Amino acid sequence: MKFIPTSLPAVLVLTLLSFVTGCSTVPRSTDPLAAARSELRQAEKKDSVAGYLAAARTALPIAIDATTPEPTRLKALAIYNRAVAEAVVALQAGKPAAPAIVRFTPPHGVTRFLVAADVRRNHLREDVRRPGFGGALVGIMDGPDTASLNRPPKGYSIPYTVVAEFGSDKGLPVTLRLLNPQNEAHVRLAGAERPLAGDFTAPYAYYPHPNEMLFGIVAMLRSDLSVQRSGLIFYEPYDPKRTPVIFVHGLMSSPHAWLQAVNQLEADPAFRRRYQVWSYFYPTGAPIAGNAISFRQALATAEERYHLKDNLVIVGHSMGGIITRMQVTNTGRKLWNAIFRDKADEIYAKQPADALVKRALIFKANPHISRVVFFSVPHRGSRLAKLRAAGFASALIRMPVNLVKDFTKETFNLLKQVDPKIRSIPTSIQGLSPDSPLLQALADLPLAVPSDTIVGNQGKRGPLAQSSDGVVPYWSSHLPSSETELVVPTGHNSFDHPDSVANLERILLTKAPR
Repeated sequence: MKFIPTSLPAVLVLTLLSFVTGCSTVPRSTDPLAAARSELRQAEKKDSVAGYLAAARTALPIAIDATTPEPTRLKALAIYNRAVAEAVVALQAGKPAAPAIVRFTPPHGVTRFLVAADVRRNHLREDVRRPGFGGALVGIMDGPDTASLNRPPKGYSIPYTVVAEFGSDKGLPVTLRLLNPQNEAHVRLAGAERPLAGDFTAPYAYYPHPNEMLFGIVAMLRSDLSVQRSGLIFYEPYDPKRTPVIFVHGLMSSPHAWLQAVNQLEADPAFRRRYQVWSYFYPTGAPIAGNAISFRQALATAEERYHLKDNLVIVGHSMGGIITRMQVTNTGRKLWNAIFRDKADEIYAKQPADALVKRALIFKANPHISRVVFFSVPHRGSRLAKLRAAGFASALIRMPVNLVKDFTKETFNLLKQVDPKIRSIPTSIQGLSPDSPLLQALADLPLAVPSDTIVGNQGKRGPLAQSSDGVVPYWSSHLPSSETELVVPTGHNSFDHPDSVANLERILLTKAPR
């Protein structure tokens, strides 16, 4: 057996030197389905490439025979799909294909494969798979070839589907083709066009799924540590043909919070074809304006590196929505004047153009962003930020050193001129108070792009104006300028409700520009 690479990196050609003599030692059965099942069982015991291919070869004719009862065809298809997936994993792991001679070159950047069906996914609400021909795989890219500031710590995880086609003459090559099911829904196999299988949940299920509440609390309190991991995260290498949709989490949260929603979106082929998913991770205990600067810088770096089009979509939840809003607003001196009040002109004249305080309060809307979607955003603050418990939590937050050192003594003194009671740099919790002059001024500024709003009311009856999601009251999350508003019967995690995700999908597919 000889593996012949082609010019396409995702096409694998495996040549059988002696498939007739039997790469499998399993006795042949008069029942082809039973024989295929037995061959697969024996191949799994030995992790034998030749054995997997023997099982696939036996199962494929049964799976495509229209005269065979459907239950039998489906069983044969399951054997075929499993066998070809296992064969690729074994080849990638360097397993010999004795008695064959094998040369194996994986797609560029893929360091290993996982059988998609073996990836645990019980923490996700939906299992998004497409039935059809081919073994579903997850290709992991965690080597130096794909190293990037935007790559997740565990690497990219990419959906693949492998199909094997056998010639009528057993001496002919067996061709293994790796396809991306996001881009292809059908495959030419055994002389006909057939549906291509795909597993779209496994790549997301591959990533860690920590206790979100515990992880979020730690990430907030230890903002000095979480800042080291902050930045834009891509879940696959950048694809210039698809639009980035960037998910920004809220206070005491992380990008993991979006997995349920993103997995549900991936069920729609139109979403998979049109969008690529990014997220933004940031130290949620740090000042809102400081995190907004960091997000602005991360976007600018991505825009320069990847030459992004003017069609980014940002989806922000809770405090992440405030940070998002600060990317699509032209402030002029509105925020500056609100913070420094009667000393605004005097302080402005004394500060250099690149002073941190000016960059934090005076900025223009990002021209690359075309639309934003807000989930339960406290545009006018939340009274919970004023509770004694919130003050206690705020006191426990450890601020990022690199952010704190940028707030020079001079800047701190400027803030103290306005409010002599200031004792330290304000945390994000303090910044979410309805009394925050930053939020009050920001709420009065128009957005430079269209927006949509989704909020929760906990399913309670009564006037909407008096409702709340348990954290953010409706009077704060309601944005009059939004083109659409959806109220769902849920709490503050409104982004996790199926109706919310369905509405987000509608917005992305019908309203967001291409």
